[in-house]
Amino acid sequence: MKLNTLAAIATVLAPLLLTACGAQRPETLLSAAKESLAKNDAKVAIIQIKNALQANPNLAEARYLLGAALLDTGNVAAAELELRKAQSLNFSPDLVIPKLAASLLAQGKPKKLLEEFSAVRLGAPASVADLQTSIAYANAYLGNTEASESALKLALAAGPKFVPALIAQARFRAARADFDGALAEANAIVEQDPKNVEGWKFRGDLQLYSKGSAGQALR
Repeated sequence: MKLNTLAAIATVLAPLLLTACGAQRPETLLSAAKESLAKNDAKVAIIQIKNALQANPNLAEARYLLGAALLDTGNVAAAELELRKAQSLNFSPDLVIPKLAASLLAQGKPKKLLEEFSAVRLGAPASVADLQTSIAYANAYLGNTEASESALKLALAAGPKFVPALIAQARFRAARADFDGALAEANAIVEQDPKNVEGWKFRGDLQLYSKGSAGQALR
């Protein structure tokens, strides 16, 4: 093959090769993962993030996003592992700690959650609301009613419309057999956020188990 022909082929292929290499850059993969997460496609995002981490294991944001995605898909032990790696890489405590607390709660480790995070003070109101909601649940599981109520008050003070805290408040009301009050709060939650799946599920559960209204829950 003539040299000028080889040169022409190289000229054509060079941009394609650069594009292919660029697509494998960890930053590019991480950006694609964020788009997948925005589309609620956690499984694809997890693959993309893992590929990014293969290229650069010390991407703190990637560790955090992987932990959050694993938490959302129910792989809570693996989520804790990734979130601790993000924490060790000094990623934002406001983002990492609430997710880490949630992973401990999901693993049935309320005591460990309280030992690590009950004295932690975060800056962002949404982060405070998130963490204090987990602390409220942890205390409730351990029978610490007063501490649970105190944490929930802190959560709602930081985020008056934070749906997980509102659901926790309604759950605790239902646990005291105040089903009417809990149902009223559940109705308010789904009116405030009609797309919140957890709110609708909780309301359905209340209707199913309170006062024999199973028929209404199935409509």
